[in-house]
Amino acid sequence: MQTRKYSRRRAALAVLALLLAVGALGCGHDGDDWQEATSASGNYVVEFPGKPTTETMQLPNSDLSMQLTKVETSDSAFVLSEGDMTGITPKPLDRVVDATIEGMRAQEDAVALGSVTATEISRTTGDFEGVETRSVSFTIDRLVGKKTAIALIFHRNDTLVSAIVVYEGEADPEAAHRFLSSLKSNPAPDSSA
Repeated sequence: MQTRKYSRRRAALAVLALLLAVGALGCGHDGDDWQEATSASGNYVVEFPGKPTTETMQLPNSDLSMQLTKVETSDSAFVLSEGDMTGITPKPLDRVVDATIEGMRAQEDAVALGSVTATEISRTTGDFEGVETRSVSFTIDRLVGKKTAIALIFHRNDTLVSAIVVYEGEADPEAAHRFLSSLKSNPAPDSSA
C-alpha cells in the first residue's frame, strides 16, 4: 500500500515536472526567437520572429524592384518590403492599400479551388516618424480556409515601405503588433547596402 502511494506521488511529480518543462520551453521559445534585424536596404530595423532572409524581387513588366526582408513559417509570413519610387509620383496611400488587398486576393484566386473574396476589417491613418501611414487588416476567404493580413504602409524618401504579416487562418495579434510596432528608421544605415 505504501509503495503504491509512493509510486502515484512520484508519477504525479514526474508529470508536473514535464508540464513545467514544456511550459518553460514554450514561453522561452516565443521570446528567444524574436530578434532585431536591419532591412535589405539598411534604412530600417524591425523585430522578426526568427532570422530573416533578404532578396530583391523585380516587378513584372517594369524597371522597378522591391527589396524584401522576411521570415516565413508554415503558417505565417512577416515581410518588410521597400520599393524604390525615385522619379515616380506615388499613388495615394488608400489606392496602394486597395491594390495590396486586390493583389493578394488575385494571387489566391489563381490557385484556389473556388471563389476567393477579400474582406477589409479595418483601415486607419497614422504617422511613422513624420509621414502619413495606413494600417490595414483584412481577410482573404477561400473555399478551404482563410488568410488574415495586417499591414503598415507608407511613402518615405522616394520609397514605398510596407510591413505586412500574413497568417493562414486567424492572426496572432500580439506577434503582429510586436513586428509592426518595432519598425523604426535605422539610426546609422550602412551606406554600402
